[in-house]
Amino acid sequence: MVISVLVSAFVFPFVGKLCDSYSPKFMIPLAFLLRAFTTLMFYLVATPNSKQAYIACICMIVATIVENISVDTIFN
Repeated sequence: MVISVLVSAFVFPFVGKLCDSYSPKFMIPLAFLLRAFTTLMFYLVATPNSKQAYIACICMIVATIVENISVDTIFN
């Protein structure tokens, strides 16, 4: 999961800028759809120790934090 931390370090500034630029009415549904897509990725995993499973885990962690950032923009 260290990989998800590294990926997150590069993704979060970009997501923060997007959340500041666009309306939460657009960004929050997009973030939830991104997380729903990662859930679909888990459904398609054949074996739990495959590369696809690790990629799905990394994407789920990143999508969850993107969702948190987009929801937090409502209150700031």
